[in-house]
Amino acid sequence: MENCQDLLLKIDMKWLSMDEEKIKLTEKEGAIILRDDAPPEIYAPIGVGEACDNIRFTLAFLLYAVERVDWVKEFGEFVDDLQGKQHKDDAALRRSRFKVIEGEKKEKHKKPNKEY
Repeated sequence: MENCQDLLLKIDMKWLSMDEEKIKLTEKEGAIILRDDAPPEIYAPIGVGEACDNIRFTLAFLLYAVERVDWVKEFGEFVDDLQGKQHKDDAALRRSRFKVIEGEKKEKHKKPNKEY
């Protein structure tokens, strides 16, 4: 595994191939590229200044966070809770679109008249 310094030395690559698209990163920008069946590509800014420091800190934090099994588990539970809440909200929204029509409900099921 590469250390952070080696990774930062490779950041001079400005163009990243993404099928037919190109992503251009300046020396003050960073990115995480996720591809199918490939390890993540992490590009930290090589510029100086507070914005670059903040991007590098965010990238380092994300790398740290995904290694914390307890954080990943907690986040998964958080997402599950959100999805459950959204499902309940969606069901309530669908129900709110219907209007209850008051009427007689004396006959349960009336057989249709069959005329041939």
